[in-house]
Amino acid sequence: MFRPLRQVLELRRFVNVNKQLHQVARRVTTAGYDEQVSGVRLVTSSNPKFASLELEMEDAESLRIPLVWLRDHCRSERFYDFKTTQRKSNMKSLFSQAALSTDKTPFEFDKKHQTLIVRWSDGHESIFSSQELLDWAVFTRKDYDECASRTVWNGSTLKEIPCVSSQNFDFSVFARLFVRFGVAAVVGVEARNERATKKLVESIAPYHATFFGNFWVFGTNDQLDAYDKHEDTAYGNEEIGPHNDGTYLEQTPGIQVLHCLRQAKEGGENIFVDGFAAAEQLRKERPDLFDVLATTPVEHHYLEGFDEPVVEDDFFDEHPSTMKNDKKQKLHARSVSKPIIQCFKHKVEQVRFNPYDRAPLRTLRVVELDASAAERNVELTVLWYEAYEKLSQIIHYENNKLKVKLQPGTVVFFDNTRILHARSGFEGHRKMCGCYLSRDGFLAKARPLLTSDYYKHI
Repeated sequence: MFRPLRQVLELRRFVNVNKQLHQVARRVTTAGYDEQVSGVRLVTSSNPKFASLELEMEDAESLRIPLVWLRDHCRSERFYDFKTTQRKSNMKSLFSQAALSTDKTPFEFDKKHQTLIVRWSDGHESIFSSQELLDWAVFTRKDYDECASRTVWNGSTLKEIPCVSSQNFDFSVFARLFVRFGVAAVVGVEARNERATKKLVESIAPYHATFFGNFWVFGTNDQLDAYDKHEDTAYGNEEIGPHNDGTYLEQTPGIQVLHCLRQAKEGGENIFVDGFAAAEQLRKERPDLFDVLATTPVEHHYLEGFDEPVVEDDFFDEHPSTMKNDKKQKLHARSVSKPIIQCFKHKVEQVRFNPYDRAPLRTLRVVELDASAAERNVELTVLWYEAYEKLSQIIHYENNKLKVKLQPGTVVFFDNTRILHARSGFEGHRKMCGCYLSRDGFLAKARPLLTSDYYKHI
């Protein structure tokens, strides 16, 4: 027996609505803002683009959500693929789709089940739980000012590198230590050669490839000549002050790994500094200088294969005779748009401190004969140097340094976006191996194993 078309359509709508309600019940939220919604009302505007639904809370607060936002966040199968967790909309006609139905009740709110149904003019329906709306839409400053997963430290509060054993290695424990302190070590790793180290690092995250190669073995022993060498102080034995690696790359290496396969007879201490702690100390002591370093882009560069400094972009074309060896690969890496301290909202996200790889500081301007403009140019440049010097002084405070002499068998991992590393000068042969790892790859693997307090802030 055939059903009337209207009954078929109503049945199909009933099935779809129940399917969406089931999906709402099993969707994951972070529960960052927990309030009961007492009612929902429509807020119109002379410009329909600004029409909104206002969620009224039981504590007399309210949240106004634009209709376009609601349509964009629809989690029906038509607009969202639950298998891939990707949206399906191409965003070409979002505003025209974000018009409420005029044929039916445009929205309904079930207070008991805290569920909102929105009906659109094209016949589509979107269903949300109130908790989803609060979690997805509400911006709270504490999400960016507070970071439960981050413990800033200095040499007094962190006496040694947090470590886990290579025996029965637990990645989740290692991940928590690394996320919290920015540095962690794995002990008990075979040190006769680099093979065990490579096996360990490849189990933790993918390589972050650079022109240095995926994995390096370096030191001062003549037997290491077979390995690739670069024109970098890391391949010598002199002292190197605290710095971040790869400041000359647009995609700064996220994690650095070091394993001392053979320690020098004298010297060769490794030094680590929490760059986030140093930045926060600068913000506390001189907020004006903190702002300078957080807002001024600074160029860094890496040059290899040239016996004169590169000062212009067309240098290679005009000075081909400066190349040391035509058979040796020439390298010129540069990053020009990043500040020394990078923030998201109020939270420090990355520190790029490397006084050695700084390119010429191009902050001055040629101006007409205007004394005030010329003075302002000078003032801004001098202020930047004052800010950089102050940060450097904080970083070099002895109390801010964690000093260790890495021994064979201890593989140290540190967050290069946060932790600065240094080395004291040494005498004798010293053999190291290491690499860069993808921080994104590591965190993608770590987040599902971390608690919500850790997950929300990394």
